[in-house]
Amino acid sequence: MHWFPTRAESDPRAGGKLKLVFEFTDPSQNGSQEGEYVEVLANSMLSYTWNAKTVPTLVSFNLSESGEETTVELDHASLEEGADGEKLREDHANQWGFFLMNLKGYLEAGTDMRKEKLNQLTH
Repeated sequence: MHWFPTRAESDPRAGGKLKLVFEFTDPSQNGSQEGEYVEVLANSMLSYTWNAKTVPTLVSFNLSESGEETTVELDHASLEEGADGEKLREDHANQWGFFLMNLKGYLEAGTDMRKEKLNQLTH
């Protein structure tokens, strides 16, 4: 909740449920996303389902360490046969780019840009 959703409910284990709530100063932008954890491996991998409009997708974060640095790789892929993967990437590229930069800023400097850049409510 320090870099991505406004609020979250989470049971981080394979089969556990998650709900991410995004709230903004303009309530018409509010939304939520519910999913289920597929894989949770401490300090290395996390994946969960995510419905991108009507297309079921899988969001995966892979972490790898090198010295004192950690690399975060994100994959957001369709689970639906024949879904337009390029359209999915286009629809989510800017949003994921912002949130990954926000994660980096939060971890490195304690900075959260959601309120300033997105008018997203933070708690």
